Amino acid sequence: MRAVSALIALLLVAPFAAAEDKAIAPLPAEAQAAFADIRQDPPPPEIVRNSHYWISNEYRHDLFRDTITDVGGVLIGVGTDQNYLMAGWARPEILVLMDFDAAIPRIHRAYKMAFEEAETPADFLAFWEDDNAAGVLQRLEAAYGGDDVHDGKRTLQAFKVAQPLIKRRLKKTIRDYGKRGVATFLDDADQYRWVRNLWRAGRVFAVRGDLTAGLTMQDIGAAAKKAGVPVRVVYMSNAPQYFDFDDQFRANIAALPMDEKSWFVHTLTRGAFGYADGYYHYNVQPGLNFQRWMAETKLKKLTQILKYRTVTKTDGFSLMEKGPEAAAPKPKAGK
Repeated sequence: MRAVSALIALLLVAPFAAAEDKAIAPLPAEAQAAFADIRQDPPPPEIVRNSHYWISNEYRHDLFRDTITDVGGVLIGVGTDQNYLMAGWARPEILVLMDFDAAIPRIHRAYKMAFEEAETPADFLAFWEDDNAAGVLQRLEAAYGGDDVHDGKRTLQAFKVAQPLIKRRLKKTIRDYGKRGVATFLDDADQYRWVRNLWRAGRVFAVRGDLTAGLTMQDIGAAAKKAGVPVRVVYMSNAPQYFDFDDQFRANIAALPMDEKSWFVHTLTRGAFGYADGYYHYNVQPGLNFQRWMAETKLKKLTQILKYRTVTKTDGFSLMEKGPEAAAPKPKAGK
């Protein structure tokens, strides 16, 4: 079954992978406009711990790799570098990078420049080196410094703060994943080329949005439908630990066009579930399954749903495959 699924996925994305030196085509004008016009939700009154997460503090995204490899479609992800890892494996046709912290879309502008300028993974890594920082700042100034509408000056400040952190994070990722024998966009030319070509084709959209609000997620779902491309991967990191699943969040999840190859990939700090990296538990859940849980139960926390997960042989990694009926009240004895 896995082989058949992989073949189907390959056929679906074949037009984008016909030749390794052939650029991914831009989206049709109507679809491009739909994604470019995604509305931003109002900013939150404060961000978690008053901190900008310039880099991920999760270290085992490779646990998602086998599940999302070559699924294509739209990949929606919060945060920064971890989304490029997953995009290298999933080979999405469209990448939507969203975060409720406005600083994160700004640093993705620097990533955009890095991918557009760097032809190889080695060139990409060099972009973030200390010796090149001054030159990058000059080019960012030329590209965004006068963009008052989009806080261009803050993009420069974001790079100044984040550059040394990103440099270290990328080197650690190569080292750690290399020890596990896992190839990433940082050392695999084909993966890198895919992510780079997404940027070059204008198929990456970095927006400030709130998973629980009524604009960004609704617009993403509508844009995916207009493009005729299913959402295949949704990565919320551990954000659901900080809010309840209210009616708006449920509506946002329902708005995403998903199919049998769609997945939610979760992380959460829940010691009782077991940690894969000392900090986080990792879980994969079919997209249609999560949508059912949102539609058919009133549970308000991811931990309440993952109570019914299937434990795997890998510490800190689980599969959520049971349906909402698993949480139905059990009949009383004698009834």
